[in-house]
Amino acid sequence: MLTQDLEVTIRSLQDQTLRQLKEAWNRAFGNPPPRGISRKLMTRALAHDLQIKALGGLKPRLLKTLLTHGSGQIAGGKTNKTKLPPGTRLVREWQGVSRVVDVVPDGYRWNNETYASLSAVARAITGTRWNGLVFFGLKKRGG
Repeated sequence: MLTQDLEVTIRSLQDQTLRQLKEAWNRAFGNPPPRGISRKLMTRALAHDLQIKALGGLKPRLLKTLLTHGSGQIAGGKTNKTKLPPGTRLVREWQGVSRVVDVVPDGYRWNNETYASLSAVARAITGTRWNGLVFFGLKKRGG
């Protein structure tokens, strides 16, 4: 249940200028918003961050469970290695550009190409080897 103060704060995001939203983003996430992010998405992300800070977010153990078990079952019984269902969208900023990857039944779609793994997508984006789960923030480095 949202507190009245939190509701007012979240509603006030809609009245803020783009500059104010960018400043709020920088304070909340420690870096500027990705180029090309819509005002609507920026407002939603900031509102979500405010809710997490006020009410708490998912516990790491629950988040891991959801990623590995809860959302991994796909219609027809098919799953992929990361247990992300088709339709999931991953966004990663790389060199100032937001990269959007869609999970599809046969892999991961980026830049009109389908890849078998997130690591292959990360390599296509960066030109170097990456653990795809780490690159997209689904797993901590070394974890």
